[in-house]
Amino acid sequence: MTKRKIVIKLGVQGQRYKTRALQIATTADGVESVSFLEEREEEMVVIGKGVDAVTIVSKLRKKVGKSTKLLSVEDLVD
Repeated sequence: MTKRKIVIKLGVQGQRYKTRALQIATTADGVESVSFLEEREEEMVVIGKGVDAVTIVSKLRKKVGKSTKLLSVEDLVD
């Protein structure tokens, strides 16, 4: 399996929602790292092998906010 980089835009702001989003993303299968972009704090980057972007976004929409959007999915070359 190849590594994937997934960029997700959270439609909500605030530390409480960011913490909850990090908890949800880190529990997904195959996730190696989760972080927020410094220049755009509402965008979260998830990196891992065999990560299912649709599952993560669905869980985030359900638990964090309906306006969560999947911005990009790209394969990373090792």
